[in-house]
Amino acid sequence: MEKIFNISLISMPWPLFNRPSIQLATLRSYIQNNLNNIRVYSFHLYLDIAYRLGYRIYHAISERMWLSELIYASLLFPERKESLKSLYKRLTKREPELKNLNFEILVDRIKWINEQIFSGIDWKRFNLIGLSMCFSQLTSSLFAIRLIKEKNPLIKVVIGGSQCARDMGRSLLSAFPEIDYCISGEGELPLSYLIEALIDGKRPCDIPGLFFREDGKIYGNGIGFQIDNLDKLPIPDFSPYMDFLKNPKVASKRFIPRFPIEISRGCWWNRDGRGCRFCNLNLQWHGYRHKSSRRIQKEIKGIIEKYHTLSISFMDNVIPIPILKEALKEISTLSRDLNLFGELRAPIKLEDLMELWMWGLKKIQVGIEALSSSLLKKINKGVKLIENIQVMKYCEGYGTPQLEANLIMEFPLSDRKDVDETLKTIESIFIFKPIRAIPFWLGYDSPIHRDYKRFGLKGTYNHPYYSYIFPKDILKKLQLIVQSYRGNLRYQKEIWKPVKEKVRWWEETYWKLKKRAGSEPLLSYMDGGEFLIIQQRDPEGNDMSHRLRGDSRKIYLFCEEIRDVDEISD
Repeated sequence: MEKIFNISLISMPWPLFNRPSIQLATLRSYIQNNLNNIRVYSFHLYLDIAYRLGYRIYHAISERMWLSELIYASLLFPERKESLKSLYKRLTKREPELKNLNFEILVDRIKWINEQIFSGIDWKRFNLIGLSMCFSQLTSSLFAIRLIKEKNPLIKVVIGGSQCARDMGRSLLSAFPEIDYCISGEGELPLSYLIEALIDGKRPCDIPGLFFREDGKIYGNGIGFQIDNLDKLPIPDFSPYMDFLKNPKVASKRFIPRFPIEISRGCWWNRDGRGCRFCNLNLQWHGYRHKSSRRIQKEIKGIIEKYHTLSISFMDNVIPIPILKEALKEISTLSRDLNLFGELRAPIKLEDLMELWMWGLKKIQVGIEALSSSLLKKINKGVKLIENIQVMKYCEGYGTPQLEANLIMEFPLSDRKDVDETLKTIESIFIFKPIRAIPFWLGYDSPIHRDYKRFGLKGTYNHPYYSYIFPKDILKKLQLIVQSYRGNLRYQKEIWKPVKEKVRWWEETYWKLKKRAGSEPLLSYMDGGEFLIIQQRDPEGNDMSHRLRGDSRKIYLFCEEIRDVDEISD
């Protein structure tokens, strides 16, 4: 009888606790379906830690990247606790759930929880440990590796995920000798070949996408290879996550999870690395691939039937609308009240939004990013301002998904003209749901980071907050996912101040009007055939009605969709 090769796949805090790890579920299924005599154990440890810490506190921390990283940093580097504590106080000033929570008590509590969990697992039975190291999982994963190596110094450790792509992965191997291997890019094939090499006792060389250490040197180029057809992937296995929730000990804190589904990988707009200039979400992939509608149907039906849930999030950077419509149309015949979430890209047709909503897509994230035509060009969004506004308008209507979106401020190339246009746009669209204003952050290996001189930056470096987290001798070896730059930072912060204030006005005005309007849109019309009545909510409380007749009515209805002046004239 051949010996079983045991693998442990781990996901540490701080992913959303109410959603299983798509990374662990996909890798577990792939390895067990494609290799013999392999047993894969998946540990969604972030869920166990959230349960013991308390879901509310966990959720509050998980929403803030820097908060989540500095807590485990205090466990990794206890000598840095005071500086980390000072940063914690700065970051939690406006966080009602956390500002009164003592930092030392929180850190001690998390340390005790981790020690309890890790002491309850026999790490000596595993041949390989794999950790998913995505956003907000850097220091927690490093701490997990330390605990595991203390209990089994000979065990091999491999990391992978968005924080491990390309030179970021190589730098982690360089800075942390307890890490043995790092997968850069898509994980299924490199991990499979690594396991086969370890079983055969061979040197893991010539595996695309794998960094490894040997005799103190790091080998590999970090250029991975991919599954050519995503339909060939086995169905992700979420059973370890659900097994935890079925445990009687968590009965009083049980909840119905929201399940992830992956339709595609990459972004079709990110052609040859020349997509949105701020984006680094596609470092793991080359090109764009998506599953067939039949495969998507199979996964959705499988989740409904096996796990008895109706809440699903599509994990794609951008959903292929025609494929999704085809899949959901078939699913709709099952008469299930689905609650779906996904990311779309403007422009989007009204009929598509209404059909997707009818078939279960209740909330969408759209990459608005800018409310200025000139700024949209600078960030290479490939979308017109009027197309962004159109999506916002459509999502105010009945029978369309609820919209979530971001407005990027302080982009390095922006100027006062961009700011002025943004302010004017907000004044014109205050009747639509406000989008969230966020400061620009420089992502490692994004187009603007790769070619920073072309965009007027004088230099790039790891974000200053990392200097609180890591000792100098370690930090100088690392290339990390959040970067900063030398250039016009002060200028950007100064010129965007009016937009911050305007967005606050937008939020206050919109929700004040919505409170008065109830479920009614703030701007709506009723068509009387020969005439049309427009109803308008006013910030000052002077609500108005307008009647349009004849050609005026026809022009108004004709402009429900984007039209140019020549079309209207004709």
